[in-house]
Amino acid sequence: MFYKPNLEDYKNKSKNFIIRKNTNPLISVITISKNSEKTIQKTIDSLKNQKLKNFEHIIIDSNSTDRTIPIVKENLDFVDVLVSEKDKNPSDGINKGIALSKGDLIFWLSSDDWIDDNITSIIEQNYKSDNNISFFFGNMVMHNINGIRTINPKDNCVENLLKGNPEFTYPAIVFNKKVFEEFGLFSTDIKINNDFEFILRILKKKRNVKYVKEFNVNRLPGGKGEKSKFINLYETLIINIFYKNLSFFTCKYILIKSFQFSIISIKETIRFFLSKLKFK
Repeated sequence: MFYKPNLEDYKNKSKNFIIRKNTNPLISVITISKNSEKTIQKTIDSLKNQKLKNFEHIIIDSNSTDRTIPIVKENLDFVDVLVSEKDKNPSDGINKGIALSKGDLIFWLSSDDWIDDNITSIIEQNYKSDNNISFFFGNMVMHNINGIRTINPKDNCVENLLKGNPEFTYPAIVFNKKVFEEFGLFSTDIKINNDFEFILRILKKKRNVKYVKEFNVNRLPGGKGEKSKFINLYETLIINIFYKNLSFFTCKYILIKSFQFSIISIKETIRFFLSKLKFK
């Protein structure tokens, strides 16, 4: 049902290198970008400031038309791989990054996210304690106009994923590269919930995952899932049908979210028309 490419499919896909350094990292930090001039410097700076320099930074840019590439070029001393070419979607971009990676671990850091200066140390420490783990996961620290809020995964989050609830702290995940060799890459048929589908793919076969409470990823509101709520929900339904997770638990989640998203959409529509009337 979903196209699941493998590493071999992407081995020679990206040729438009702006820079390609030879490194021997433990962690491959992959950032995909598209017109990210307002945020990407903060992402790069958070990697510059890491206490442990055991990583490579791979930036896969989807032909940005703003100042994203000039900003990255100003930081080439701290960027190991830079590719700029058209991507089919974010899954296509991240797959290119994984295929180009040299690290034992894969960490997807979005171009509007950033990390504290001890995160690579925390990742290495946990990997050394168990290098057969499929993935580590941590917390999201949300920054918005109302302040800062830390979102911790629920105690039963892994069980809930297997039951079909996609709510998870997705930005704070570090994958063992071996899982991509075993299970393939992200499906390019899924626009938003590619991470949910991939994690289900792993969890259906393996359960060796670990929560690391010190592992935080800072992020801003307004991601694709938030902007395209109903597409997100539709993909959740299709993925759960494919993995035979369509239980009462799943149906209840989808119905509740459909109602909540409808209310939000109505409020946003009312605010939009009121703002138009205000300026007439």
